[in-house]
Amino acid sequence: MIKRLKSKTPRATSIGLTQKKELPYVIMFFALASILTSFIALQGTSPISVFIIGEIIIWLFIIDFSRTKILMHVYQVILVYFYFSLVVFHSFNDKSDEFYYIAYFVGVLHCLFFVVGYHLISAKKIVRPVAPKQNMLSLAYVVYGVSLGLYAAFGSSVNDYSYQWLSYEESQALPIYKIYISMIYSYIFKMVIYLTSHPVIITTLSFFGNQINYPMSGVKGPTVAALLSFFVVIQLYLYRISFRGFVFLGIIGSGFGFLLIGSTAFRGELSVQSLISTLSNVELLTGRWRYFIGESPESSHIRYTADIMRMIENGVTGFRYGFDHYRFFLSPFKGFVSGWELSSYNQYPVLLTGYNVSAGLYIGLAGELFWNFGWFFPLFSLAYGVSLKWITNYAFSGVFLGLVVYLTMFHSLVWHLYRGETNAFTMTIIALVLAMIIMKLILKVRQVKLLVFYITKFGFKRRSSGSVNHD
Repeated sequence: MIKRLKSKTPRATSIGLTQKKELPYVIMFFALASILTSFIALQGTSPISVFIIGEIIIWLFIIDFSRTKILMHVYQVILVYFYFSLVVFHSFNDKSDEFYYIAYFVGVLHCLFFVVGYHLISAKKIVRPVAPKQNMLSLAYVVYGVSLGLYAAFGSSVNDYSYQWLSYEESQALPIYKIYISMIYSYIFKMVIYLTSHPVIITTLSFFGNQINYPMSGVKGPTVAALLSFFVVIQLYLYRISFRGFVFLGIIGSGFGFLLIGSTAFRGELSVQSLISTLSNVELLTGRWRYFIGESPESSHIRYTADIMRMIENGVTGFRYGFDHYRFFLSPFKGFVSGWELSSYNQYPVLLTGYNVSAGLYIGLAGELFWNFGWFFPLFSLAYGVSLKWITNYAFSGVFLGLVVYLTMFHSLVWHLYRGETNAFTMTIIALVLAMIIMKLILKVRQVKLLVFYITKFGFKRRSSGSVNHD
């Protein structure tokens, strides 16, 4: 079911289909998932389209896991999102908007071209990279940070979820160069920690650190990303998961997802005690799930796209012609640009309310691409799929830097590919690239090389040779 990897195995393993002995569990998972899809389809208002699309997504998930034997990497996470958006949420959405079904078609086309793009590049061998020596200073720093978070979690004052967000005026007053310098510095520091740490150790501590921070922030994104990246690393270095284990973990994961989504009901009073009280209240948990399926921003991407189509039709707004993709580069000169607009996820609520608000509504990548490129958007969906496959192949190619970049980008990748936040994602990518360039230039300085050499002497050797035993 879940098998510990041998310490000495070949560095590379061929990607092959699931072994015959696992086929009963493949059939079991497909049957359970199909029953669930049938139930959702029959309860909703679009049973035929929901069932067909749901079955296709389930098969795509099974095929990918059969080939890669890595469960819940970024592509599979996005497939889960497509299932929720095009199957679960669509089944219970309000479809009264005249543009709703066109918006749904946009979502389906985006999914189709994204998947096709992902499979245009063939999958390569999964190779486990050799882990570096664990640096004791990096370890001490991360442990210290987790300890501070633990202390703060039990000593912080009670706030509500909105206290941490700036007003529109405050957010607009922030100098862009200061924000960007802070981002670059953050990525340099994060990359140094990753490059001087064993992935299992650093992702484990990151996971616990984010769990500790959750009661204080109520933000589930970093918590989910930390869990998923930790899970991917565990499969690379410690355990191989069979399809039997996949079925078992699917049930466990469903329970965790129910608790995580349900727990967001505690956001009105952020504290450890409030979170515990919420998790023990079944009525609150189920009520939050009803909101999540019917009214939450995550469930509303198709409706948001329909809103945008209606506003374009009525002349309230127009196509953005890729503005979200180059907006960041024009930011320093926005005073010279007439009709300067916010990012799509910030501009959308302004159009809805008619006045400036600080809240952002993530309209989904499909909706954002349509708003930017009209009916040419499938070409960009295709490009996103190709790009993700390239990044995935690089991450699992046996190059440790590739894995580090993948783990560093994990949160941003997942959130952009389902939410659609191109402006923020562009900033993230450029900050990461600049951080890597700065690190490379600094390491060329002889004095810095010597300093790094002596610092890395404070470590214990924990090398891991060989690849994932997927046979």
